[in-house]
Amino acid sequence: MSTKVSRREFLRVAALAGAATVIAACGATPTATPVPPTATKPPTAAAPTATKPPAAAAPTATQAPAAPSGKTLPADAAPAAQQILRAQFASSGSSSFHFMPTATGSDFETWMPVFNVPPMYFDEAFKTLKPGVFVSWESTPDFKVWTFRLDPKAKWSDNTAITAADCKASWELLANKLVTLQWWEEDRSQDGFYAVPGYKALSYYHLPDGRVVGLWKWSKAAISADEGKTWTPVADVPSLVMAGAKIWGQRTSDGRYALVYNPNPDGEHRWPLAVVTSDDGINFDKLRLVSGEVPPRRFIGTFKDFGQNYVRGICEGDGIPPDGAMWITYSMNKEDIWITRVPVPICDAVAEPVNDSFDDMPTGGLVPGWNIYSPCWARVSVIDFPSREDKSLELRDEDPYDYAKAERIFPESTRVTIEFSVMCRERVNDGQLQIEVTDPYGNPAVRIIFDSDGGIKGGHREYVLAGYRPHQWYKLTLSVDAIRHGWRLAVNDNIVLPADPTLMPIRSVSRLIFRTGERRREPTLESDRFMGADLPHADDKALPVTFCINDVMTSQHEPL
Repeated sequence: MSTKVSRREFLRVAALAGAATVIAACGATPTATPVPPTATKPPTAAAPTATKPPAAAAPTATQAPAAPSGKTLPADAAPAAQQILRAQFASSGSSSFHFMPTATGSDFETWMPVFNVPPMYFDEAFKTLKPGVFVSWESTPDFKVWTFRLDPKAKWSDNTAITAADCKASWELLANKLVTLQWWEEDRSQDGFYAVPGYKALSYYHLPDGRVVGLWKWSKAAISADEGKTWTPVADVPSLVMAGAKIWGQRTSDGRYALVYNPNPDGEHRWPLAVVTSDDGINFDKLRLVSGEVPPRRFIGTFKDFGQNYVRGICEGDGIPPDGAMWITYSMNKEDIWITRVPVPICDAVAEPVNDSFDDMPTGGLVPGWNIYSPCWARVSVIDFPSREDKSLELRDEDPYDYAKAERIFPESTRVTIEFSVMCRERVNDGQLQIEVTDPYGNPAVRIIFDSDGGIKGGHREYVLAGYRPHQWYKLTLSVDAIRHGWRLAVNDNIVLPADPTLMPIRSVSRLIFRTGERRREPTLESDRFMGADLPHADDKALPVTFCINDVMTSQHEPL
């Protein structure tokens, strides 16, 4: 029977099962640990504290818990007489017990068996302690060092071997107050284990002077000078406009800092996902967009907030991506898990005109200089088409409710000429490609549509300007004048729209967007998260729509 167990209690059991076997399990040495290098010893109270001694004398192995790697416990650890080994029933009516060291007053409910065999257990008469995963154990006379010998056949529940390295990692996690403080929301114990209880979803990073900045939900923050053992009073940060969604903070690979969060005080509408940056980790500015897309919510459900939920990144100590980028993950509409790669240094503008042929970009890899929105069923990728030497950018859409999107930033201009080529490789009755030129805030000045009926449409009345056929390239040249609020278009060097007003008055343009669907207008801040219905056939692919883009260039820029 599987029952609930807190993460902290699970790791304590894992630690008991293997940490002390570092000196007994054939000298096993782990190659890596999932925590920062500072976490190299057990917590201050390395042996779980207790408020009373065992009720009755028990075999030697029950006198004190294990110490990791055979190390002597710190001087301020609880005396051996105050150590306790507590038993928990595995299931109702069972006469078998699973053992773990635990602190009196823990909120531990019931032990979820993660071992095929418990570490130690009592016999049916509840009189004799029997070996399980541990085949034997012994201590030094002062009970400060314990050695447990591990059954070489011991397995985890997934049938992988239990090793000393497993336990060493568990102890190091328990020793790291910054790591464990992230668990409070799930654990919520009142035994003093957590330095700052009552606050949810800690994210933290180190300042240049070694202090740690902690960030929580609801715009809360504090600073620690001792690696999370103590903190300044948790304070409100009024300039962090947010609600109960999570915030993520980290030091980026260029030595600067970034905060990623939903700058929206309405927790039911968690978009956009934005980033602010800082030189010192204290003062942040330049709010920029990370993700503003909110696709249709496919399934109705309770508390399914619209937008980007549960944002997290790569914690300190878990490595740095080889590309130096900031990688962010989140749950879209509490349905799909998304990953966003943010290049470092983080910027929102470019200085050089665009000249992208895609030929020197890796096939199927990253698309440098482009902002890509690529759902699983609406992919954006560089492909070897028309050939390996002449590549193009493909937007392939099989999603019944979402779209593929590729956005290229160019130097902000009041006037600019933009050229690119488009081919439709697959089209169905409702498939289309929309092309927009927008200002820095996403307001469209120009929209061109390769529509499902075979027409190229554009202008404020969506005139049919030309026709197109699959498997043929069409070169488009458009000139935009933000000063006069007008634009013109040529297809294959033939002017098809000599002049037309922009869709809205704008000061400048700086973005070229390709999208396999209409611009989204839902949800809004008035959309009710509890209303709606499941979308039909949301788990079924649509017929594919595929467009290729090539030879994207900008020229004749007139700066703002």
